[in-house]
Amino acid sequence: MKNKAVLCNQAADLDSTVCTILYAQAFNAIPVINIPRNELRLRKEVSFVLNQAGISADCLHFVDEIPLEQMHRDGSLELVLVDHNHLSDSQCHLSDAVTLILDHHRDDGTNAAEKHIEAVGSCATVVVSHILESGMELDRTWAYLAASAILTDTACMSPEAGLAKEKDRIILAHCLKILDMDLAQAEELYRKILSARTDLKGYTTGELLQKDYKEISTSAGKIGFSAIYESLEKTAETHPDFSEEAATFMADKKLAYLLIMTFFNHGTFQKELAILPVSETAVKIISFLNCHSLDMSAKGRIKGMEIYRQGNVVPSRKQILPLVAEFFSTVN
Repeated sequence: MKNKAVLCNQAADLDSTVCTILYAQAFNAIPVINIPRNELRLRKEVSFVLNQAGISADCLHFVDEIPLEQMHRDGSLELVLVDHNHLSDSQCHLSDAVTLILDHHRDDGTNAAEKHIEAVGSCATVVVSHILESGMELDRTWAYLAASAILTDTACMSPEAGLAKEKDRIILAHCLKILDMDLAQAEELYRKILSARTDLKGYTTGELLQKDYKEISTSAGKIGFSAIYESLEKTAETHPDFSEEAATFMADKKLAYLLIMTFFNHGTFQKELAILPVSETAVKIISFLNCHSLDMSAKGRIKGMEIYRQGNVVPSRKQILPLVAEFFSTVN
């Protein structure tokens, strides 16, 4: 007997978690959140949305609780990936159990499973489309979850952010109709989610870096990507040990480089990037990104970190991560 499990990406952000829940409930699969259970508390926006939707974390399964490896060894695992199309190094041995991928990131071409990959702002758009195309309709809970994820991943459909695509708008409109929610109410929902996501109180530096973290392996070693939803200047003010603790974070994870990406709105939507350690290679990475129209410019130093302003705010981590992987494949 096959056990169908649906697995989100290693950041387990709101979009990824929502996609896991939606697919699991629609297609009778085991929802596996790809972090240890004790890390859910770091994702305040996820907890907020789940609480508002009336979903208890007790209903979810976390990667440290489900024996995916044992299920794989005994041949019973059927794995669906949402919000990513390539398993992390620690899970890549499960690749031959993957039967379906629903994603919005660039396809790296390493998995031969059935794929539904679309260049949209939110993976929830892809998952909801798959549900609707399967002949099902959303209930209010599913619509609320999907709307929350789409609003968050598209920065509330902001033209300035440039993340939303036409299909995101169509699916969001469908969800809002089910919820009997107008655009003003949707914007208020987004503001509440954003408030939870940008609440940095109570986090250590290590927890801030772990909160929305992804990792890839290259010939130069492991590269970490942390997203923080506040400027590095303000983050350093509230975390005076930031650079020292970031170095400890890197050492604990045995990283060759750590890229810290920030997203915030101080009157205008802005993005920053810092690369640790400060080095000639870091400068070369910035130059490489600028060859792909990111318009990075030096902003100054904070706590020994060189901060770059991302002039072209449209590319997100899902575009930058594969570019960094491409850089290391080129130079080594």
